[in-house]
Amino acid sequence: MQKLLSVHLEGPPGQRRGHAFTLIELLVVIAIIAILAALLLPALARAKDKAKATQCMNNMKQLLLGSRMYADDNDDGLPPYGIAGIPPNTFVVVRSGVNTSNDRGWPDNLLSYVGKNTNVFNCPANPPGISWNIGINLNLARSIWCYAGVAAPSSYTSLLKCSSVPHPTTTVYYADSGLITDASASSTNPDSWVEDFDPTHHSGQASWIDWRSVSDPNWTSLPTRVVNRHSGRAEMGFVDFHAEIRKASAIGFYLPAGTPGEMWSGQ
Repeated sequence: MQKLLSVHLEGPPGQRRGHAFTLIELLVVIAIIAILAALLLPALARAKDKAKATQCMNNMKQLLLGSRMYADDNDDGLPPYGIAGIPPNTFVVVRSGVNTSNDRGWPDNLLSYVGKNTNVFNCPANPPGISWNIGINLNLARSIWCYAGVAAPSSYTSLLKCSSVPHPTTTVYYADSGLITDASASSTNPDSWVEDFDPTHHSGQASWIDWRSVSDPNWTSLPTRVVNRHSGRAEMGFVDFHAEIRKASAIGFYLPAGTPGEMWSGQ
């Protein structure tokens, strides 16, 4: 029995038995694997970034479609930044409200127009826990007063009509937005701005964009700006409801209103 078992293990006479890899062979295999990984990992990372950019663009297009329907229902009026006079218990996205009077924020005003999908207000390229980082152009988006019998403060007005914007195809209304680090906030090159994800500095929310010139006293104190998240570019939605992806530097963020090349004032 032992002899038969031995013959079975050794195989038929004349057959070469398997042998272990030598150290050199193992090193060659490891080197080949390392080379393949070096070639494939960057491609996989680019594919992942592209997928996130595609999802962000889909979110932007859904926001723009919802904004078009909102305008259709409101006499050509673009979605406002905030609406005063609506009970806070109806807030779903921005629960704390906006403005000093805790108005209902623009994401909640649009929620029913985007199928109540709260994910469309978030850029998938940001770290987990960071939300509300597609911003509205705060220099164009109005705040609306709905308290019956109470006079509206001067900062409240009527909806901005799409037809009142002279250049709707080149005027940004939504874009990837974020709070900028103190170290990069003073730079006048938008492509060098770095997002600040430090939770001790803010709550990770940037649902608005302040378009300011360098001479503005709040240029560095309130640096909520357009940011490049997708291979050096940012997703943007325009007043005519089309979407594009461009570099932040391509829209004249800090240029004065009416200056050739600026795309934030609508002038």
